[in-house]
Amino acid sequence: EVFKRFGIDFCCGGKDQLDRICNKKGINLAEVKQALKALDEQQLQQHEITKRYLPNGPHWL
Repeated sequence: EVFKRFGIDFCCGGKDQLDRICNKKGINLAEVKQALKALDEQQLQQHEITKRYLPNGPHWL
């Protein structure tokens, strides 16, 4: 999601480091890192909500 938004190819064994890719493409590395952090926090928050309301896990597991 984040990489797509910034136009960063992440498929098929991307062998370059994020800072190099951002430098080559003129992408602000700090913005990418912030977007990744926000996504991580959002997913963690969703996990906590799931644990609170489904303490025994979803019924389909």
